Order: sequence, then C-alpha cells, then structure tokens
Amino acid sequence: MSTKIQIARIRSKLSQLIKKRYSKDVHRHVAEAAVLIPIVYIEDRLHVMLTKRAAHLHQHAGQVSFPGGKAEVEDDSLAETARREMHEEVGLSDISILGEYHTYISPRGLRVSTFVGFLGEVASAEDIKYEIDPTEVADVFFVALSHLLNPENQLSSQNEKYGQLTEFKGLKYRLWGFTAFVLHQFLTEMSEADLI
Repeated sequence: MSTKIQIARIRSKLSQLIKKRYSKDVHRHVAEAAVLIPIVYIEDRLHVMLTKRAAHLHQHAGQVSFPGGKAEVEDDSLAETARREMHEEVGLSDISILGEYHTYISPRGLRVSTFVGFLGEVASAEDIKYEIDPTEVADVFFVALSHLLNPENQLSSQNEKYGQLTEFKGLKYRLWGFTAFVLHQFLTEMSEADLI
C-alpha cells in the first residue's frame, strides 16, 4: 500500500470513529488539554514521534509523552492547542492533522483530546528538523509502529481504573502510563482495521 493511500485510509478511519471518553469519573476534570500522536514514514515504515519530558519539570518529569499540553484562551480549537504545543516543544509546525482520536480524562484530571498528525515521509529520522525547547523537553525519539505492535515488546498489567495497561519494552526510554495507554489503544484500533 502506498504512503498516500495508507495515510488517506487512517484519515478516513479517524473521521468515522465514534469518539469515546475514557474515564469512570468524567466530572472531575479541571482543564482542557490536547496532544498529538505524530506519525511519520521513516525508511518506508510508519513511526511515532515521542518526547522525553525535561527532568526539572514539576509534573511527569523525565517521562515519555506525546507533544501537547493545556489549552490556552488564544487557541481556536483543541487541534490548534496540540499544534501550538508541538511547535513550542519541538519546533515543528508543518504537520497535517489527520483527525481527532478519543478524549481521555488523565490521572491528573485533565480532559485530554488526542489528535493524529502526519509529519511526512523521510529517508531517516535525522531528516526531521526539530528544535527541542529544553525547558520542556529533554529528547525526541522515533519508534517503528511494527516494534510497538509486536507482542514480545509489550508488558500488560491490570489497573482498577483503566483496565488493562501496556508498557512497551525495548525502547530508548520507558514507555508506560497514560501515553502508553493511549498509544496502545490507537495501535490496536488501527491494526484491527488493517491500517497499520
């Protein structure tokens, strides 16, 4: 399947999704936030771009995350919040928003809208010219979706609030918690539809 066809099929799937809200306690959210699940073709394979948060941050220091953050008054939409945050954190603004994924209530009480974005097609990760803001991000790295989909690279556990959680193994950094939860659901839903 060509890159254009695969990306068009992912965009179509996102537009047809019945959006879900994942939380048993949906009324406790305190603020709106948005994140991007940025995908990119590197060496003819789909990858996801992830960030490692700066170690000095008060919340989620040193953890792996998607680019994103809290909505601000000047944001026209939550998609724009995700795009703005990506630009602030890693200096990338040339991303095509393929569509909205699901909305989650994070463990910290944020209502987090997730969006899938496409960065394009490159020969290697070095061709992606990002610029890290060290006040927010310590590192950027890319992981092949095929690695994440391999059951040998997944460690599952049960959580009373969120059900089955997955931690991904064999990566540069530990990928667990909320980011892994969202990513695992995205990968499962897209692979069940034969899109990745």
